[in-house]
Amino acid sequence: MYKQLIRYRNIFFVLFFLFLSQGAAGDAHGQPKGHGEARQQMLWAVKGEKNTLYLMGSLHLLRKDSYPLPRTIEEIYECCGIIAFETDLESAESPQYQDKMRKRGLYGAGQGLTRNISQETYSLLKEKIKAYNLQEDQLDQYRPWFLAQVLAGMEITKLGFDPEIGIDQYFFRRAKKDRKAMIFLETNEYQLNLLSTMGKRDQDLLLKGVLRELASMDSIATDMLHAWEQGDADRLSTIIEQSFAGQQNNYKRLFLKRNKRWVSRITHLLRQNEDILVIVGAGHLVGKKSVLDILRAMGYRVTRL
Repeated sequence: MYKQLIRYRNIFFVLFFLFLSQGAAGDAHGQPKGHGEARQQMLWAVKGEKNTLYLMGSLHLLRKDSYPLPRTIEEIYECCGIIAFETDLESAESPQYQDKMRKRGLYGAGQGLTRNISQETYSLLKEKIKAYNLQEDQLDQYRPWFLAQVLAGMEITKLGFDPEIGIDQYFFRRAKKDRKAMIFLETNEYQLNLLSTMGKRDQDLLLKGVLRELASMDSIATDMLHAWEQGDADRLSTIIEQSFAGQQNNYKRLFLKRNKRWVSRITHLLRQNEDILVIVGAGHLVGKKSVLDILRAMGYRVTRL
């Protein structure tokens, strides 16, 4: 069962494709052709002492018809000699990392999912798994955070979203092919720890949230994609706030804590001599206490492109 579902490892929740990017770099599924539409992007410029740092808000999963990308995005990629990503997308494919994820995501002997979730979550689970032809005993080895990933991944993939053609995957492949310098803001181990070390209650809330939104995931994901395509930062922020209602600990852990960590790296990059493109989940660039909010509070000039 684990081997059957491990391919969904980088999709933790419909909202997680805004900010988590673990997964395979793989081969390109076609190349964007580029176009000249003039519209506002999920793209900002920050002036450093000697350089310009560009921050691009990514969706980690897209549909094939999301391409070609706007010309502005492609031109900024071309002009930057250094590309920064949340994490090393390729190293997540290593056997060592896969084994580590398996060990963190599954219960050992004498433990089980049903002993670690609330009755409400358990009832929702029994109702929802019928649609995926899954048996309850097959899932009992999964920890709540990992099962949330699996179920959301199955649903998102059914809707036509593909991690192999997400923004970060696309530019990761480009940067590697073009031999551009690449920087990673955090490690795969750190991202894995974010979820695997969650407390019992927070894992339960996470799984419950996913189960409740499976039926409406099509409209949520489509709304999110449209907001991203139109550069509607306010709408993206609202979607995130609504979906994390009642999960303040998880929101702080997965968004706010990481925003602060990244800013310390970004301010260092703003002292470099070369222009840099930083690609992170769009959820980190919108709303209060976002990366951009923190940079503005520090006195940096941030310009929307």
